[in-house]
Amino acid sequence: MKKIISLFAVFFFLVQFTFSQTQIGQDINGEAALDRSGYSVSMSSDGSIVAIGAYGNDGNGAGSGHVRIYKNINEVWTQVGADIDGEAAGDISGSSVSMSSDGSIVAIGAPYNDGNGALSGQVRIYKNINEVWTQVGSDINGAFFDKSGNSVSISSDGSIVAIGAIGNDGNGTNSGHVRIYKNINEVWTQVGSDINGEAAYDYSGTSVSMSSDGSIVAIGASGNDENGADSGHVRIYKNINEVWTQIGQDINGEAAGDFSGKVSMSSDGSIVAIGASKNAGNGTDSGHVRVYKNINDVWTQVGADIDGEAVEDRSGTSVSMSSDGNIVAIGADRNAGNGTDSGHVRVYKNINEVWTQIGTDIDGEAAEDNFGYSVSMSSDGTIVAIGAPIDNGNGTGSGYVRVYNIPPPNTAPTAVCQSFTAQLGADGSVTIQASDLDGGSSDAEGPVTLSVSPDTFDCSHVGALQVVTLTVTDSEGLTDTCTAIVTVEDNTSPVLVCQDFTIEIGADGTATLDPIDVIASNDDACGIFTVAVDITEFSCADIGTPVTVQVFASDVNGNLSMCTAVVTVVDLLAPVLTCPADQTVDPGAGNLFYIVPDYFGTGEATAIDNCLDPVTITTQDPASGIPLSDGVYIITITATDGYDNTSTCEFELTVESRLGVGDNNANIGSVQMYPNPARHTVMIGNPASLSLENLSIFDIRGRMVKTIDLRNMGAEKAIDVSEMAAATYLVIIQGENGQVTKRLIKE
Repeated sequence: MKKIISLFAVFFFLVQFTFSQTQIGQDINGEAALDRSGYSVSMSSDGSIVAIGAYGNDGNGAGSGHVRIYKNINEVWTQVGADIDGEAAGDISGSSVSMSSDGSIVAIGAPYNDGNGALSGQVRIYKNINEVWTQVGSDINGAFFDKSGNSVSISSDGSIVAIGAIGNDGNGTNSGHVRIYKNINEVWTQVGSDINGEAAYDYSGTSVSMSSDGSIVAIGASGNDENGADSGHVRIYKNINEVWTQIGQDINGEAAGDFSGKVSMSSDGSIVAIGASKNAGNGTDSGHVRVYKNINDVWTQVGADIDGEAVEDRSGTSVSMSSDGNIVAIGADRNAGNGTDSGHVRVYKNINEVWTQIGTDIDGEAAEDNFGYSVSMSSDGTIVAIGAPIDNGNGTGSGYVRVYNIPPPNTAPTAVCQSFTAQLGADGSVTIQASDLDGGSSDAEGPVTLSVSPDTFDCSHVGALQVVTLTVTDSEGLTDTCTAIVTVEDNTSPVLVCQDFTIEIGADGTATLDPIDVIASNDDACGIFTVAVDITEFSCADIGTPVTVQVFASDVNGNLSMCTAVVTVVDLLAPVLTCPADQTVDPGAGNLFYIVPDYFGTGEATAIDNCLDPVTITTQDPASGIPLSDGVYIITITATDGYDNTSTCEFELTVESRLGVGDNNANIGSVQMYPNPARHTVMIGNPASLSLENLSIFDIRGRMVKTIDLRNMGAEKAIDVSEMAAATYLVIIQGENGQVTKRLIKE
């Protein structure tokens, strides 16, 4: 029964297209015996250029290592420039290699270099300048026993490089780490902090793979024990404001001893293939590869495990993925398809979430070639370079690389896009259909289905052209995409409702209307930018006549609404009433009664109104002319404006007959001001020869307009008021023993 299930699984999950792949050009053999050429390999995006590491080459001393770059010229692999030799004997330069998208820049790891201490390791980056491989910037050295350069990955443009150092002790012995550097003015400058392994003996940096733009990096740590001793794991990090921040969870190996951690990442960093060469899913050390996709920051397995063919295959020793993450090449360097450890490579494509083998196995040439120890795939997955570092084609262990063309199993559909303008609805959103963007997509094999992403837009998308992706899928799950421009427009005006409003005149006789006062509601899905009203200023002249105003609202996208409201202006402020100070008066020699004066007439009581001035409706109790005998009286004074707003104040009047002649301490109420009203001059009379200090004149807003020194004035002093405007003023006369307030009417 177990055998039947196994065959069923193979049929449904590892379907195979049996067309064969063809070798491109000749074998690219290592220079000499024990070179181990093909230990590492990296290919340009179009598959026309390949960099090959031979860590055992002795070009600059025993085991100095070197890298050679070849270009496909008329199906002949022709070396570009000279050998790039390691710095010194024992460097094993070429242990890792990574090439820019166009093949003009190459990063080379030499993990045993001693440039910064024994086995500190180094990486050098070279650029092809007129067929001369010229070093870019300085050496990037690791620290003592770091073995920096054990793995390396460079961005598409060659400006950013990630370097693994499995021997680093930053988080414990051999915890390992990865550093990322950027070329800034020919200086390799570290981006962010070290990305340390989780624990001692994790060997983080076993492998490393970077997104095209260098913003995302996948790091393998084959010695991690999270899921059992040496189960291994992979972590993915993103550069967020120069901080390498982990994306999603650790992707742990399936079981103890898997040594999971060989990685290859899609161009956009959303898909990662992970090799675990000692997994036992199909027998001891058969190995497997798992592919994961980032779905809402959760790394979710795509399809089933891709298991090695047989026991001891070590499938997943190497792995390389196409740019879109839909095709993966897997090396199994111990496979025995063409003799013990001859090795092979299998290529799989994701068709409807099923990893389907494309073509037949690509077997090594002979036993113990270890073919598939390294593998690199072109961006579109149609060309693959495979290293066999133990092959004897140019001497024992000289190694070689072969490059193969992988024809597609069928023809993908063709996506054709067209631009589209989408109108937001009243709720501030719009959902477009894939058909809105389809400009005639097709597939040679039959009908297609369409999908678009993103498909929903809101107010935040107005004003900027939106790039959307139309995906066309054929009946076999093959896809093509194109991008279209969606213009999002908001032509919906705000929903504005006005309300009538009653506004009160202020103390200065004016009122300012806030637009909010006449708005009952104002709604717009995208937000209100501004509101305004055509009339904002009102005065006493508007009382009694309702004013119709126009109210405007504009949303953030310039859509305008208008409504009208009626503003009723009222005056609810009573006059500002000032009473005389409490005072003591003497009826005078021979008088039994004190005759109550008209305090408004004397100017001792004043009333100022914001709208109607002078105030003409005044009262006092007791009224003027009433005789009062000695005693204490409460004098109540009122002032009412033309809108029935009334103010009241009180002061205490003490009538007290005195014997003898008044002295300098007589009550200050005896000070006189005449004539009143006055046009040019007003006289201050001091019949009691009081000690007066000064006189201050204030307008109805409380602003001082004149001050006069009254010291040593004698019995009378003339005050010039000719330059003052015609109005009512308050006059405060300050004496040594008090003050008196009078009202002056200037004609």
